[in-house]
Amino acid sequence: MTRRRILMSPISVLLAAAVLAIPFVAGQTVAPIKRLDGTVVSVSELDSVLNSAFAIPGVAAVSVAVVQNGRIVYDHAGGFLTAGSQVRVTPQTVFRAASLSKPVFAYVVLKQG
Repeated sequence: MTRRRILMSPISVLLAAAVLAIPFVAGQTVAPIKRLDGTVVSVSELDSVLNSAFAIPGVAAVSVAVVQNGRIVYDHAGGFLTAGSQVRVTPQTVFRAASLSKPVFAYVVLKQG
């Protein structure tokens, strides 16, 4: 068997894909999750904060993605599409976008001061 056939065999491709997917299947990220101040936050800390959002009245679902250097390093979703619904939220669920220009502008203004 030639070297090319060994590298391209279906078993080697599946094995490589499985090894590369382990951090995501385990709910962990490959890169550390950094806050704006440079400190690192763990996946379990983020999960805990997001899961505590369900204690807030009116919160039926939570979905968050953290992007660093153009890569998604964390994504989490939980809850139901609407209150009383049986449709679970996943990281692929599409939500209506909120207007984020006001909090971003306020953040920039406060950082300048």
